[in-house]
Amino acid sequence: MHFNDEEIALLAERGASMCHCPASNLKLASGFAPVVKLLKAGVNVGIGTDGAASNDKLDLLGDTRIAGMLAKAVAGDTTSATVADMLEAATLGGARALHLDHEIGSLEAGKAADLVAVDLSSVESLPTFDPAAQLLYASGREHVTHVWVAGRLLVEKKATIRYDGADLSSYGLGLSRLYVLTSAYTASASEAVINSLRGIGVDVQTVGSRSEGKNVGMEVVAFTDDQGYDYELAPITFQIYN
Repeated sequence: MHFNDEEIALLAERGASMCHCPASNLKLASGFAPVVKLLKAGVNVGIGTDGAASNDKLDLLGDTRIAGMLAKAVAGDTTSATVADMLEAATLGGARALHLDHEIGSLEAGKAADLVAVDLSSVESLPTFDPAAQLLYASGREHVTHVWVAGRLLVEKKATIRYDGADLSSYGLGLSRLYVLTSAYTASASEAVINSLRGIGVDVQTVGSRSEGKNVGMEVVAFTDDQGYDYELAPITFQIYN
């Protein structure tokens, strides 16, 4: 968030990425990231929303718009942080930050077909002289009508399409094993979730239990991805109710 020129040069040299969460930064009065300096130095920038506690709306398109306008203001240059720069940050920049740019982030042969359709026909999006600019400056999550993940349609006309376990097993979660803590208060519901995950091929290992909080649910503390790599996590809690 707060970098001097030497630190920016070091980030670029080491191939670091920055996840820029402008709405959260504004709400928490954290300051203003020098996005244009980072981009010019060759630092990869991705766009994030942060969590609901410090953002509320969780609108990636909206945050990309804020990021672009803040970047221009901080740089004092209206020609900087172009539409192409910011849309790349929201897509391929995020993929690069996750080291997944060989799989996602852009539409290329051999990558996952992750797509959204955005309706630019509403009155607030008209006239549309430049669709990319309208996408950045006049669109938000409410304009997304369809979502495809790895080529599979999951949202159609703003309605979620539900798949049962058999369909999900062919779709894949990118996980081979989960290590979880369960709650005694939600044992039956946790067991149902675990059985569902096992039904689609995920090896769920219960490594302990929690007793505090009636709605604590189930916590994921580590996982193994489908490439065999292990990851430890700050516990992620699933709110599960009996």
